[in-house]
Amino acid sequence: MSVMNNLTFDGLLEALAEKLATKLSREPSRLYPRLLTIDQAAVYLGRTRETLQHLISSNKVPTVRADRCIFLDRLDLNKWIDENKTGWV
Repeated sequence: MSVMNNLTFDGLLEALAEKLATKLSREPSRLYPRLLTIDQAAVYLGRTRETLQHLISSNKVPTVRADRCIFLDRLDLNKWIDENKTGWV
């Protein structure tokens, strides 16, 4: 194992970082939460908070409601993006 050859603190950190990066690249969904707040979802879509609230109130994107909190599922946002793609202009 290459870590055994380089037992310095920096060497250990570098080996750990490489291993973590490899693992996360195989599972990118672990980097981001699936449920987003309205503000997070607006940033994700590149839209304003008000625009996203309009999409929600007009039932164009589904929501997940827990208590009094509103969340948007990243997968639903991806679906909305795919459904609203147009041809080349």
